[in-house]
Amino acid sequence: MESILTRDGLEEIIDSDNVSDIVNRKGRAALRLAIVDGPLLLIRNELRAHNIWNFLKKLYSPQGLSHSFLIWVELNQCKLKDFGSMEEYIYRIRQLVDDLKSKGRDYPKDVLLALVLTGLTSEYKILVSNINQSLRAVEDIDSYDMDAFFANLIDESKQLKTIESDPDTALLASLRGYYHKKNNQNQGKNKVSKKQYCAKCHKKSHSTSEYFFLHHHKALKGWVHKTPRNPQEKTRSK
Repeated sequence: MESILTRDGLEEIIDSDNVSDIVNRKGRAALRLAIVDGPLLLIRNELRAHNIWNFLKKLYSPQGLSHSFLIWVELNQCKLKDFGSMEEYIYRIRQLVDDLKSKGRDYPKDVLLALVLTGLTSEYKILVSNINQSLRAVEDIDSYDMDAFFANLIDESKQLKTIESDPDTALLASLRGYYHKKNNQNQGKNKVSKKQYCAKCHKKSHSTSEYFFLHHHKALKGWVHKTPRNPQEKTRSK
């Protein structure tokens, strides 16, 4: 936060409350934008930037219970959707867990597993279900391999990215099912027997016995067979 104030030319509020109104307002806004919602509620009524700085400096000091509590709160608020990738999500969680350990405050492994899994997005619901089933068979949760657990999550995220980056794969799969169904429906309609052949018109869609020019009773309704009126007309037509 000190770097932010220095960058914006507001560092004078660090050492003194005797600043102009515009510097006080800008400093107060800069500090509020630099913190998370929890501490923000604690300073919502404070109007002086210098007082806000002193409060946050004490709150974020690496000493005492308050800092550990803030780490605990941030850890429990971690969600995959708030990070750019699975790697960033896992890295931040492990970083916060290590910070707690450095202060002598261990985070229970079973609680950590539940925290990570519930923080995933809906795309991982199948993986979450499989992991939950495997955890039921674990007798000693402390012996559970967290490195393998995190590696499994990263592998799954890479597979999902591959599918997302190649939408043609999903599209072809859906079209394949659609056209397979359509072909099965049309197969019976358009099927032509290899054994059928008409010696009169030389077509394979029917046999000679089905040719309605020869067998008028098999013609379509309304069809009229035009025949010459007399033998002379027949001869003339030839």
